[in-house]
Amino acid sequence: MTESLTINNIIYTEALTKKFGGLPVVNKLSLDVPAGAIFGFIGPSGCGKTTTVRLLLGIYTPDSGEASVLQDSPREFCRQERSQIGYMPQQFVLYPDLTVWENLNLYAAC
Repeated sequence: MTESLTINNIIYTEALTKKFGGLPVVNKLSLDVPAGAIFGFIGPSGCGKTTTVRLLLGIYTPDSGEASVLQDSPREFCRQERSQIGYMPQQFVLYPDLTVWENLNLYAAC
């Protein structure tokens, strides 16, 4: 991974792959998310969203490929680096009386 590819990206992956039981759950994912962007994974259950987030947080180790978040490898994250990352897990129901911003603030405070 070259520094020029990651310097302006808050998230960078190249051919990121994770397998469970020999089957690819995340298969050669390559993406660039520039600093300042709002980014989300949307897709059906079982398509690899949660596994990808766990790879990006350093919770899972990839079987192959590379990842950089905040210009660092998730494998080397410490508690302070993880505290800079906002992650809103899938919930069955958001509070309908709150705006999207209020729901995000609520989950960010947890």
